[in-house]
Amino acid sequence: VDVFTRRTVTPGMTTAVLIMLDRSGSMVDAVSIAGQPVTRLDACMGTLAIMLPALDRAGAESAATAFFGNTSVDGIHEDTLHPLTTWGGKANPDAFLTRWASVAPGAGTPMVREARYAQRELMARRVERRVCLWLCDGLPNGGRWGGAQAVATELATQRRQGVEHYGIGIQADLSMVFSPDHSVSVMDLAALPKAVEAMLTRGADRHA
Repeated sequence: VDVFTRRTVTPGMTTAVLIMLDRSGSMVDAVSIAGQPVTRLDACMGTLAIMLPALDRAGAESAATAFFGNTSVDGIHEDTLHPLTTWGGKANPDAFLTRWASVAPGAGTPMVREARYAQRELMARRVERRVCLWLCDGLPNGGRWGGAQAVATELATQRRQGVEHYGIGIQADLSMVFSPDHSVSVMDLAALPKAVEAMLTRGADRHA
């Protein structure tokens, strides 16, 4: 069943959806789904491989970007963004998975610079509704990356400017950053597709 095309895109309203996918090292930790060992990344990738073509069929523009904090050879942390799919093209799950496999996991979950990147990407789309969906397994790092409160402030500002941000916590609670109304924690990763659908539907209902 295509869980993403029913009510996740507001009828009659042009929509752009940017998926921000955590590529931190902990996302490759092993978990279990229906008794089978997988990683958190595996679960996210399976969901997105279904979700991106479904958004395309529903008439929404979509793109996906991986993000993490990387440590360079001189020991200085650099924020890292890796676009996985681009705007305007037809979603191709195979190409998406190939691009994803080429991005090695890094350290940390920076989000302030990443949120500003997301805002620039979405504001450049000529649409009526702009949605950023984050899939993460932890809270933002502090220090020069900015901690949870700095990210929460940035996201609240962007919401007032017309960019909706929603957090899907992969066995993590993201409510400190996204607020309870804009986040959900998924402990059983078999339920991840339905959690993503519910979060997108919640936003669509606000615009109905």
